[in-house]
Amino acid sequence: MQTILNFINGELRPASSGETLDVYEPATGQVYAQLAASGQADIDDAVDAARAAFPGWSSLPAEERA
Repeated sequence: MQTILNFINGELRPASSGETLDVYEPATGQVYAQLAASGQADIDDAVDAARAAFPGWSSLPAEERA
């Protein structure tokens, strides 16, 4: 079964709570993956990482950002 993690600050990691959500295949109703059940701590980490990366990223030419 596939596990879908958060991608924060260049790394894949589970939700800080350790909780997951089941992802269902709509045609069969079967669970085919588990998704990190992100909470406020994960969101805060992602926002902090984005704010830290923005100055360097925004100064890159569009071709490099793409």
